[in-house]
Amino acid sequence: MIPEDKGAGAESEVVQRRGWPERGCNPPGPFCLTWLTDHRAEFQLLLRERLGVAAAAQVLWSAPRLICVAESFTRYDVHAVREIQRNIDLVRYRCFGREPLALETVVCVTSPAKELPS
Repeated sequence: MIPEDKGAGAESEVVQRRGWPERGCNPPGPFCLTWLTDHRAEFQLLLRERLGVAAAAQVLWSAPRLICVAESFTRYDVHAVREIQRNIDLVRYRCFGREPLALETVVCVTSPAKELPS
C-alpha cells in the first residue's frame, strides 16, 4: 500500500500485488479501504511525517479512494467492484520490455461522499 498525493484533498490508496489474476482483486481490495478508514489516525500520522502537516490537513476523509493495480482482473472482480459501490478503481498494467509501462483503467466506481466521525 502506498499513500498517493493526488492533491486537492483526494486521499487515495494504491495497491499493487502480483498473482491477483489467479486469486482475484476484491478480497484484499475492500479490506484495504476499510483498514484505511478504520486506522485513520495512524494514516494521518504517516501522512504528516511523509508529506507534512499542511498536506495531511487537506485529506478528504469522506471519500477515500482505492486504486488496485494488476496485470489483469477477472469479470468477477469488475462485477464485485461495481456492486460494492465504494470509491475503487481497477487499473491494468502492461510491461513492454524493461522500461515502458502502459496503464489502462478497467473500471472506476465513485460513490457519494459521506460524513465520517472525526
